[in-house]
Amino acid sequence: MNRFDSEKEVAEMGNPTNALLGMFVLWWGWLGFNCGSTFGISGGKWKLSSKAAATTILASCGGGVTGITISFLLHRRKCHVSYIINGVLGGLVSITAICPLSRTWQAILIGSVGGGIANGGAKLLVRMKLDDPVCATSVHGFCSVWGLVACGLFAQKDRVEYTFNDYDGLFEGGGFYLLGVQLLAVAAIIAWSALTAFLFLKLIDVTFGLRLSPEDELKGSDLTEHDVGTLETAITEFLTGDRTAQERSRSRLQSLVRQRRVSLFGGRRESTLTVPETIQLKRLTSQAHQEGDPTFNLSTISILQPIQQRREITQNFLPLV
Repeated sequence: MNRFDSEKEVAEMGNPTNALLGMFVLWWGWLGFNCGSTFGISGGKWKLSSKAAATTILASCGGGVTGITISFLLHRRKCHVSYIINGVLGGLVSITAICPLSRTWQAILIGSVGGGIANGGAKLLVRMKLDDPVCATSVHGFCSVWGLVACGLFAQKDRVEYTFNDYDGLFEGGGFYLLGVQLLAVAAIIAWSALTAFLFLKLIDVTFGLRLSPEDELKGSDLTEHDVGTLETAITEFLTGDRTAQERSRSRLQSLVRQRRVSLFGGRRESTLTVPETIQLKRLTSQAHQEGDPTFNLSTISILQPIQQRREITQNFLPLV
């Protein structure tokens, strides 16, 4: 909600470390199902499986390097985590259809192009103001189309088991036949996916409802749908929710008070505030904004006043938990 109201092109990642960890989990799993796509290792299948492993790694590295390069060029020599993740995953998606039947240098090319498509597609969706927070459309949609087209361009006949593919691609001397088949497959899959997705989503929309309410979107679906709340979501619910929501969040905040303390001002030990103080400062900030003082915020408190004075300010408010 309100994602495109800000001048910032893309919201900051919530947890880059966890996002990278998820990428590596996917990367490892991708090796499993690409190599396993030969359905065995008997006969000559182990050769195809080994080749699939090599091309998968090379394509993902090519996509990752492309993502780093794009970030380096567009963001003043900085490597943004999202570009790396999209590049690696875009390379993996792009090579999947052809992994046992391509040359290694072709795998690097296919993955590099996929990394560019994934990051370029993500930028395109933002420009079109289409909300895709995890870039699934660009990575799994656009790159999968490229992967199918790449089969028509680079695929080789299966000369090991003689079961996986009977035609060479366009650049392997096989003419346009395989490319035409792949383009037909792209059109058929898009049509089928669009139709079935529309029907199922429409059914959900008219029965259970497809979107959260604006209030629940602000709190986050982790809290409202799964009852999994971080410190920030618990504080937000306490300050913005109705009486029922405040009672529900009170016990969570009390537990967080016992478990940990929070730092709002750069992680310095002397600026560590307790959860009640954090809530009070947030309420003080909200009150100041409502009274027409837009300059009063947590950053100005941090800069203009020492920690002891900030603590004295919070003492004017009764503890909330």
